[in-house]
Amino acid sequence: MGMKLDDYQREAVKFMEGCAVCFAGPGSGKTTVITHRVINLINNGVKPENILVVTYTKKAAISMKERFEKLYGGGGMVTFGTFHSVFFKLIKKYMGINNNMLISTEERFNTGFAVIKSMGLCEKYDYEEIMDALNAISSYKNGKRNQGYNDDCIEAMVKKYNDILKRNHLIDYDDIIIITRDLLKKNDEVLREIQNMYRYILIDEYQDINKVQQEVMDLIAGDKGNLYVVGDDDQAIYGFRGADSLLMKDFYNNHKNCQILKLYVNYRSGESIISISNKFINNNREREKKEIICGNDFKGTFKIELFRESIFEYERIKEIINENKGLSIGVLVRKNIDGIYVSDYLNDNHINHKFDYICNNPYKRGIPREVINFIKRAFDNRSGKKDNDIVLFLRPQRALEYVLNVKGYLRKATFDDRLLRDIDFLRNEARKWKDVKSWIKHVDDENKGIIDLNDNNNTHDENFDVNIMTMHSAKGLEFDVVILPMVNEGIVPDMRAFAEGEIEEERRIFYVAMTRAKRKLFITASMNEEGRGRNISRFIGEMKGDF
Repeated sequence: MGMKLDDYQREAVKFMEGCAVCFAGPGSGKTTVITHRVINLINNGVKPENILVVTYTKKAAISMKERFEKLYGGGGMVTFGTFHSVFFKLIKKYMGINNNMLISTEERFNTGFAVIKSMGLCEKYDYEEIMDALNAISSYKNGKRNQGYNDDCIEAMVKKYNDILKRNHLIDYDDIIIITRDLLKKNDEVLREIQNMYRYILIDEYQDINKVQQEVMDLIAGDKGNLYVVGDDDQAIYGFRGADSLLMKDFYNNHKNCQILKLYVNYRSGESIISISNKFINNNREREKKEIICGNDFKGTFKIELFRESIFEYERIKEIINENKGLSIGVLVRKNIDGIYVSDYLNDNHINHKFDYICNNPYKRGIPREVINFIKRAFDNRSGKKDNDIVLFLRPQRALEYVLNVKGYLRKATFDDRLLRDIDFLRNEARKWKDVKSWIKHVDDENKGIIDLNDNNNTHDENFDVNIMTMHSAKGLEFDVVILPMVNEGIVPDMRAFAEGEIEEERRIFYVAMTRAKRKLFITASMNEEGRGRNISRFIGEMKGDF
């Protein structure tokens, strides 16, 4: 949009002194507003070194800084950074903390596993179980309870986790914020120095803030109250990490003399996509009411398509891709495991695509890991035992079924849909190999990072027309065409979402996925998968009415 601003953007940019909350809908130009407001502050006498711009990802901070420098014609001394990068610099300066004290991702996962194993919550290394526990610990540290564990359990979990970190002289990312808060509350001299340094604060993606982060930013803003926050409570999708979407909704009531600003115009999506997205998200009760309007001159396409069998759904996805060659296409799934099915089908049909796993190799967690380890032990221990001999001489599909029976997984799967989806993944994988030895070699290579599960000579660059990714990882992106597959109960919304607040977050996740679409949005679901019936998502009912 360059320097041309609409009326809503212009009002948001010209705001100078005091506190303001800016509700910015999808595609409404919030980054443009933030960068232009920084320039407006400087043009009106504010020193660049007194301006702090905070966002949630390093990529977003770099992008915003580059946008500002291009518009302003020079770097200046404005601080752009994430919460963690800004606060880590502060505690390094004032508390002598160094980089070696920050726990690595691998150390954090190993610590999480040690904690839940010691509590009898997880016997074997399981990515999803560990991730759930770490998210619960993070939520607790940030002042929010996680629904997955009772109070006594999470308190014990956090204590054991913190004790391990303390023994090893380590801190994690949540501790950075907590240490900063405690420093500012206990040391008035340091607080005044930081308040004088950062007199004007702008926060992007404020819907993702948690209570501790908000407390720190309020301390820095102090009595001057020059706190300007931008975001969209309808796109708050990180509750599982401790974010609290109500903090943005209630910002006006919790901050004195606060002005409310709204960016209503969506310049990204076609009118039909905006219309159905508005209708859908209006089902959420805990939100700031807003009606996004279209800033484009094209209608756009929106379709819901239901199929009797999942194979027909995958065929339709292939057709949509072929019908829209030359356009950017996002196939957005609720979880990585869902993307495997679509990716496998596209591979089988020689359709080039990119699939981001985001460190979620299926062979490194849960049932796939245990089954493969069982089969590998059969090779490593050729001792004449019945189980070993049977596994060795069966074809992969038969060997898999034997192991699933022996280990009791098939019986357990009748009560656990997530387990059933892991078993389906293994069955699809087993069909690809002529013998067990080849399958094991593939898994070993996969775990070493030698090959990609896409195994079709794809390179992971940004130039693929077709991208499969999770709805969470698609946040902030846009595509000409968006396909949302497998919109079934238990998948969307997730099977673990029961409480009203959890369902509202699932609805926001789906809303984020819908609003990635610029010109075409397709929502698909099937009523059967390999002979098993499944229900169409309630979300489709909310958009379509009875079906």
